[in-house]
Amino acid sequence: PGNDVTVTGYALNSDGVNSVSYFVNGVSKGTVSYGAASTATGAYATYTGYKNADYSFTLKALDLVPSKMNSVRIELTGKDGTVYARTIVLRGTDTANYISEAQVNTRDYYAALESRKSVAPKALNATATLNQIQYHMDPGNYLFHDTDKYMFMNLRYKAGDLNITAAELNTILTNMGVLENMGQA
Repeated sequence: PGNDVTVTGYALNSDGVNSVSYFVNGVSKGTVSYGAASTATGAYATYTGYKNADYSFTLKALDLVPSKMNSVRIELTGKDGTVYARTIVLRGTDTANYISEAQVNTRDYYAALESRKSVAPKALNATATLNQIQYHMDPGNYLFHDTDKYMFMNLRYKAGDLNITAAELNTILTNMGVLENMGQA
């Protein structure tokens, strides 16, 4: 957005909400105003504090990079210590080379499906929780990490498609086995 925007919603946890905070491009912007009379209805009556579950904050245009992908992450910490988060990715003006693919179902649907699989974990691995699966399925959690952002990179590209030099790519590929020093390839 070109102007500041007020973001509103509601946050619920079965044991009650301790805090709600937000992050822009991986940088914490603080806690949000939480506890206003809620738009959540009787369908959420089993949640502690559902009648006062609304939050709001001002997303400042100056916090966003107009030409790049931006992520806005809203994080709820429950009174039981659990953390739930949702990340929204906002496209900038120079993001034509990013590829998005429409999905039939939501990320939460696929995370729940994955968490129900009955595959026994391999040695030294543990069964992932639904929250962990949701986190790792959300590309917004990786877009602003120095190296993790490249996990979604399409390696088939023409010169000029990506704004990265061979030297920068070689830095990322340091200690990566056969890929080390292959940035110019």
